[in-house]
Amino acid sequence: MNKYKRVFILMLALALIPLAAWANMAIPIENPVDQKLVFNPDPGITMVEEIVAFNFEGDKGLYTSKVHVSYVLRNEAEEDKQVEMVFVTPYMGEEGLLKVVSEGKALHVGQAEQFKEMPQNWAASSRMSIVDPIGGEILENSPSLYEGFEQKDEEPVWGTYFSLDLPSGEDRVLEVFYDSQSGYYRYQNVINNVFSQIYYLTPAKFYEGNPKVTLKISFPEDKDMVLHSNIPMHSDGGNTYAAELDGLPEEEWLFSFVDKNGLPLGTNDRTLNNGIVLAFFALVLALSVWIWKKKRKKAIAILGGVIGAGSLVFFRPSYGMIFMFYLLSPLIGIGVLVFAVVWLVKKGRSKEHKL
Repeated sequence: MNKYKRVFILMLALALIPLAAWANMAIPIENPVDQKLVFNPDPGITMVEEIVAFNFEGDKGLYTSKVHVSYVLRNEAEEDKQVEMVFVTPYMGEEGLLKVVSEGKALHVGQAEQFKEMPQNWAASSRMSIVDPIGGEILENSPSLYEGFEQKDEEPVWGTYFSLDLPSGEDRVLEVFYDSQSGYYRYQNVINNVFSQIYYLTPAKFYEGNPKVTLKISFPEDKDMVLHSNIPMHSDGGNTYAAELDGLPEEEWLFSFVDKNGLPLGTNDRTLNNGIVLAFFALVLALSVWIWKKKRKKAIAILGGVIGAGSLVFFRPSYGMIFMFYLLSPLIGIGVLVFAVVWLVKKGRSKEHKL
């Protein structure tokens, strides 16, 4: 494989990073009728509260979030229960383990296992669009990983199992900790990466009750973040967002986010940004030529040309354009060299004629 093919494959791979997904917790059982896997629709357990917090202030920046999920569960039965829980996830890798804590004590967590089939009584929200938070446009080329749970073989769904003791009539605090990789979108039509995260809220509907739900996001303070969330959130004026809900929403929680740093024109739309830059450059260049020819004010014309050329620093080439420039760089170099030689020859001949 030559170097050009390697560069092309690398750039293509960077443009097609899939969007990671995480889900909620439920109690799996086997349907006695057909022995199919289902989430227990009558667990006798009430979910009193759920708090979900994404924190991006770690050393991996926006690419990975520390996630802390806190539940308050109540056993409504007259006897104590020991239930087997499952936290649904994509494949996390060998080191991608959950940490589960109940009443301050760490629980034994099993190795993540791939679902041979999805629970028959649960389907995630159908299609959820990824939105560029700055312009509000739907990113049409985003991978369709959020099209429910009709998973392809290369996108298996995994579950991490653990057992939980629930005393009768008591509230029990259960906490889950894990790292969640962000999906990110970097096709030709955006300048800065658009990151995304999803948290599946609907499995909690298999518990009883109408829980209070709190959603939180914390971004690094040195970032100029813009957020889009399908569940409305409020900000304290910094890079922290929150939403307080009385009950579970009808859809999953999907949010996308982007850092505005490096966007001098305030848009993440590459076509719009470059159109403005090229229009300004062409206008200033045309005006400079007119001043040079009609007004004979060379200093002003030269200054205008410098300003016009300087505006090109705001031009944001696409990955395809960079790749083509890389491929054509030898020809461009030869062309520049030939032009320089021709110009020098003509200049030399002009001097000879004057002599």
